[in-house]
Amino acid sequence: MSYQYTTSKLWLVPNALHNGYENLPSLYYNFNIPTHVQTLACNIKYWFVENAKTARLFLKSLNIALKYPIQEHEMLVIGDKANYKNFINKAIQSNEDIGLLSEAGLPAIADPGNEIVELAHNLNIEVMPLVGPCSIILALMGSGLNGQSFAFNGYMPINLVEKIKAVKESEKQSLRLKQTQICIETPYRNQIFAQSLIDNLKPSTKMCIASQISLPAQKIYTQTIDNWRTNNKIINEIHKQPCIFLWLA
Repeated sequence: MSYQYTTSKLWLVPNALHNGYENLPSLYYNFNIPTHVQTLACNIKYWFVENAKTARLFLKSLNIALKYPIQEHEMLVIGDKANYKNFINKAIQSNEDIGLLSEAGLPAIADPGNEIVELAHNLNIEVMPLVGPCSIILALMGSGLNGQSFAFNGYMPINLVEKIKAVKESEKQSLRLKQTQICIETPYRNQIFAQSLIDNLKPSTKMCIASQISLPAQKIYTQTIDNWRTNNKIINEIHKQPCIFLWLA
């Protein structure tokens, strides 16, 4: 079977791991988004985005001349599934490429967008993933934990009893498979979640908290749970900050 691709492509465009568009360090995007990715993004007119306002701010922040004026960029918010196909067909009829942009990091990785990618495959549109930052992988790289076998678990249950059960089960899997466990949490619940890990993982299990990856205030700490129980100052610093949690039994 050979694919007959359309002339339009779907580009999966990474976004930096910023906390907004104000007070970003000088040349922040140049350090986080490859130049060729920035240039390519500035030539796309049709976009699937999580938020149209911040997507336009992203394009303006690149400081590269846009092929089309910002007001001419057409953006469909991810989640408006009834209009996905019509939006894609409009781009194809205009012989234009399509961009899929995350609010932070890589599209469709711990972020929405996979349904759009699947639809592109079904419509024989070539899918072009682009290189950019991923907080999950950067945290794993910086943790010192096992990068040969790992599992991303997304969010743990909110219910405390279910959360504790899930944490303990993940630790058993980590021990059995020698596998690093990774998850995220809603930023305002960071401290509660971190404490639940400290309280329920075994003393010898290693845990890493990676906070504000790629930002000036970045902190990556790895130590045993036993040490976390006596040296947990970072727990007070991660409230409402983007964090990745990793542990290895």
